[in-house]
Amino acid sequence: LCEFDFSGFLFIGHSGDNVPSIQQHINLFFSRNIIPQVVPLSVLVDPIDAGRPVSLIRYGDGEWSAVLGHNGANCDGHSYGNGLGEALLYTLKNPVNAFYGLQPFALKCLGREIAALVKREKISLPWINADILHDANLHGELFPFISALRKRECVIIGPSYLREIESQLFPFAGFIEIPRQNCYEAKAEIESKILAFGKDKSSIVYLFSASMAANVMIHDLFDRLGSSNSLLDVGSLWDVYAGIKSRGVYEDHDWTELIRKNLFGI
Repeated sequence: LCEFDFSGFLFIGHSGDNVPSIQQHINLFFSRNIIPQVVPLSVLVDPIDAGRPVSLIRYGDGEWSAVLGHNGANCDGHSYGNGLGEALLYTLKNPVNAFYGLQPFALKCLGREIAALVKREKISLPWINADILHDANLHGELFPFISALRKRECVIIGPSYLREIESQLFPFAGFIEIPRQNCYEAKAEIESKILAFGKDKSSIVYLFSASMAANVMIHDLFDRLGSSNSLLDVGSLWDVYAGIKSRGVYEDHDWTELIRKNLFGI
């Protein structure tokens, strides 16, 4: 039997995570050299506020499950198959000039496999904490981000129910609807609509709520849009503003107060 000394080991994760299980401790031990840096929200807010481009690509447990070749689907019902895993791996091996977020929870669930893949594929990225926006949302500290977006032309790439949030958050310059499930299969059509909207435009903030496909689309579009526009994977960030508690952690909070703080800063 192998014995592991976890004394002094710092465990971090998405707000609301339970204490790690023994298996999660083992995953974190094997991935101990992969440390997502905790950065302030200002790394995204300041460029948006000033009209400068900034991009964010996020890898959570779903993305890593697809990259690792697991069967099944993520919590939203998006399949890991149909070439998604290979496409996501390509984005990791051929990075663009964006912030790359790694979800600490993914390391708890899959750290041993992730560490082995990163070593095998020679992936070397300066990871930040992928939960930068979601943690701010959960703590009632998202107002600076929303305030900055209100100064820019924003395009939502997401499911139909997010149309409902416009009156609360900020005006939409455009809305590109995606399928509720397996939106990766519609990637070419979605990208075509984004490029058509963005033709001869700049300083647009594209906000992707497109599950695992968001990473691939941002990577695909970066060369054509990323130098003068912002491409941000925000995931399920806006769901609670549409009245949808799509993540278990959302159930543990009083969103009346949090939404007020996030929308108005008070």
